[in-house]
Amino acid sequence: MDVILDTNVFYSDFRMVKNDFKNLFDYLRRTDSRLVISALVFEEVIAQYREVLKGSIAKGTSAWTEVSDLQFSATQELDFPNLDNESALLERKLKAPAKGIKAILHSDYSRVDIKEVIRRGIHRYRPASNSGEQLRDVILWLHALDYAKQKKRTVAFISNDTLFSNRKEESGPKVRQQHVKESAEEHSDTFTLHPQLKEEVSKE
Repeated sequence: MDVILDTNVFYSDFRMVKNDFKNLFDYLRRTDSRLVISALVFEEVIAQYREVLKGSIAKGTSAWTEVSDLQFSATQELDFPNLDNESALLERKLKAPAKGIKAILHSDYSRVDIKEVIRRGIHRYRPASNSGEQLRDVILWLHALDYAKQKKRTVAFISNDTLFSNRKEESGPKVRQQHVKESAEEHSDTFTLHPQLKEEVSKE
């Protein structure tokens, strides 16, 4: 079962070294499955990483300046990471996340119908929000469905976004996993697709 990750999953662990990613990679190796990254997600992850790292560098610089202003002994400059270099390393990591992991960058949007994206926004059809927003989620969902159709493979879609689930829209990320094709029974009781999306998948 190939796995497609939403941007918010990477946001929680850009370096992909914590237990959630370790468990995911173990699964992918064991089942000879692939990690699929939508081009939309790829670009968002890089952009968000740059913003987070830039903010961290700014905080570190400010804190170090404050310490230096209070220090009598000689100080040396801190070696903060280069933003462009670190971003390039993240790009390489996304394309080759770990040893033995097959990663695919899914960048073909030719079969994603812009009219369908607009329709979902107008009619508040998930994963569009109740205000008709979050059309990036609609594009990502349609892109994930397209991958499953084209490759004829069972696909798991993992996101922290409640717009994909049967739970109410919330301010913070609460949902950990939904499936494009729900074959992982152990998650079905806790994390289930929104009924509109579940009906859509059942028709495929």
